[in-house]
Amino acid sequence: MAGQLLAGPRLGGNQGLLTDAVYAKSYVKSQDLSRKLLSDAGATLAIGVKRNSAAQIPVVVFNPLSWQRTDVVECEVTLPAGWGGWTLRDESGYPTTPQIFPARSDKPARLVFVAKDIPSTGYRTYYLEQGSAATTPSRQIVGNTMENRFLRVDLGNAGLKSVYDKQQKWEVLRTDKSRAAKCFSLRLPASPGKIPKSSPWRISTAPPIIL
Repeated sequence: MAGQLLAGPRLGGNQGLLTDAVYAKSYVKSQDLSRKLLSDAGATLAIGVKRNSAAQIPVVVFNPLSWQRTDVVECEVTLPAGWGGWTLRDESGYPTTPQIFPARSDKPARLVFVAKDIPSTGYRTYYLEQGSAATTPSRQIVGNTMENRFLRVDLGNAGLKSVYDKQQKWEVLRTDKSRAAKCFSLRLPASPGKIPKSSPWRISTAPPIIL
């Protein structure tokens, strides 16, 4: 695999195009092998994770980087049929705020949360367990403004009107001439030519948005 990764492109048939195709195929093979090795190593690590009870679902977050990291984690989980709610705790039992997108016919449920202070080339374990039905907080969004303790986002006509950074106390965007992120999210109607140019964006609340 190392040989495949280190080999560089050379001139060949058809001004190098045929050789490029051979090396591209080799690179793809190397990428697939690397991903399988990483996946197998992660599975081996996860098998040895300690559970405090059989009812818990452990979620192992591995940090391959050379520095401590805090970031958003997204993974697929299979929730037991009897769970009406859930709670996510770290290895010390401290609860964190997750968001779970319900399962669909073709996909399992998706768990999203912020994993904090994952050590360099190390891991932390979180435990998903049954909780009350109200453990995932949500807020009904009214109007065209979303806000949390970090940012306030205003949706205008055909784009983002404002993104205000509360911590730095500054307006991120300059929208005096045009709106930002015009392709932030787009759902075309049956006739794309009938898209209204002046109607404001709307915030979808399905599934609920955590602020």
